[in-house]
Amino acid sequence: MEDTTTEEIINETEPAATAEEETTDLDITTESPEESTEAESTTEEPESGTTTETSKVENTTEVYDETTKETTTEKGSITETSKVESTTEVSEESTKEITTEKESETEATTEKPTEKPTEKPTEKPTEKPTVALKSSKVTLSSRTATYTGKAISIGAAKVTGSKGKVTYTYYRNRSCTIRTSKSDGASIGGAAPKKVGVYYVKASVAAYADYAKATSSAAKLVIKKASTKVTLKARTVEYTGKPISIGKATVKGSKGKVTYTYYKNKACTRKTSKADGAKKSGASPKNIGAYYVKIIVSADSNYNGATLKAVKLVIKKK
Repeated sequence: MEDTTTEEIINETEPAATAEEETTDLDITTESPEESTEAESTTEEPESGTTTETSKVENTTEVYDETTKETTTEKGSITETSKVESTTEVSEESTKEITTEKESETEATTEKPTEKPTEKPTEKPTEKPTVALKSSKVTLSSRTATYTGKAISIGAAKVTGSKGKVTYTYYRNRSCTIRTSKSDGASIGGAAPKKVGVYYVKASVAAYADYAKATSSAAKLVIKKASTKVTLKARTVEYTGKPISIGKATVKGSKGKVTYTYYKNKACTRKTSKADGAKKSGASPKNIGAYYVKIIVSADSNYNGATLKAVKLVIKKK
C-alpha cells in the first residue's frame, strides 16, 4: 500500500517529466521502423534485385504510419512495443510474398521450350541414264519325232545377240495359252511332253550385257506314234481231239488287243471252219492238217498297231 501511494504522489507532482518521457519514448519508436527496415534489407537479399528491396521499404513505411497514429493516442511503452513488433511481422510476410512472385517470374522466363530436332530432307537416289539395248533374235525350227516313252524337246534354238539363258516353254495350242501338264507326260507345267500329240513351243533368251531379251515365234512339235513289233514261232503238234492253238505272240509296243485268226491257205484268204474242227470261222482247228495264223495287234495312244501273218501250224497224226 505504501508503494502505491508514493507512485501517485510522484505522478501528480511531476507531470512535465512524464510528458517528456512519453515524448522521448515516441521518438525512439519513430526511429525503430527505419532500423527494422535496414535490418531486413541487410539480412535478406532477394534474388530478383533492387525492385524487391524498394517494395519492402514502401510496405514497411505504410504499416508504420498506421502504427504511429495508434501510438500517439495510446499511452505507455508496452502498447508501442507490440505495434512495432506487428509492423516487423507484416513487413517480413510482404517481403516473402514479393520474393516468391519474382522467383516464379524468373523461373518462367528462364525455361525455354524444347526444340524438335531438324529432319534432314530425304535424298533421292541418283538415276542412272537410260541406255538403249541392242536387239536380239531367237529362231526355233519345227520338229517331228517318234514316241519313245521319254520327254521329247524341240531342239536348240538359234540365238543372235544376247548371250543370256535360253528357256523353252511348251503349249498344247497354237496361240500358246495352255501349257503342257502331267497328262501330256510333262514333269511340270510348260515342260517338254512325252506323249503322242501336236505341241507348240516358244524359246526366250534373257537380256545380257547391252543386248535386250527376245522371244521366238511358236514352233510346232509333233510326236507321232511308235511302231509295234509282233513275233510268233511256227508250231507242230500231234492230234489230241481238241482245238489246238498256235501259242501266244510276243508284242513290243502297243498295249492294244491281240487277235489270232486261222486260215487254211498261206495267203490267209480262207478261214478255218467246222469241217476243220473249228467252233467258228477262223477259230483254232482240231483236225489233222496244215494251217496258217495271222496275228493282229491293235494300236494304242502311243503305238501303231501291227500285223503278223502266215505263221504255220501243223497238226499231225499220233
